[in-house]
Amino acid sequence: MWRAYTLEVPQVHREDGPYDALEITREDLERDLPYEIRQVLEGCGDREPEELPQEVYANFRFDLCTDCHRRSLKDPMAGVSLS
Repeated sequence: MWRAYTLEVPQVHREDGPYDALEITREDLERDLPYEIRQVLEGCGDREPEELPQEVYANFRFDLCTDCHRRSLKDPMAGVSLS
């Protein structure tokens, strides 16, 4: 019997280090957010609008056969080149 599996891999930008979105620290409250927003916008100036969302979020979807599904469960990064 043919079975198909779908593998979805979201890639989401996150701050360096451990980050808890529900925890607000004194440092969070003391940040100069208008300045940080200006810095981000200035950094976007020379970029193509289409490439900016990919730096924040990308989603990949793969349709797998039964054999590929089993292999992905044993070694999810098999065949992935990090270079």
